[in-house]
Amino acid sequence: MMILCLWFKKLVLGEVIKMNLKLLRQKRKEKGMTLQEMSDALFYKSKSSYSNLEKGVVKIPIETAKRIQIILSLSDLEFKDIFLAD
Repeated sequence: MMILCLWFKKLVLGEVIKMNLKLLRQKRKEKGMTLQEMSDALFYKSKSSYSNLEKGVVKIPIETAKRIQIILSLSDLEFKDIFLAD
């Protein structure tokens, strides 16, 4: 129940609070996508915008996290492990 409450709290805030950046990078590479390709798929203006997200420099809105889930074909468990890391 505690995990569900923390997960819900993060969603209510509308942004991902803590991410598993290493796992996100690993999943992108497993999919064979470059930083530029991810940036293009998310309609970012430059690859540095996505790179900053993957480095944890900027906070990521839940909506963007969900788009990344679709782009990388992440399961719900993988999504939770990456974007709702404790």
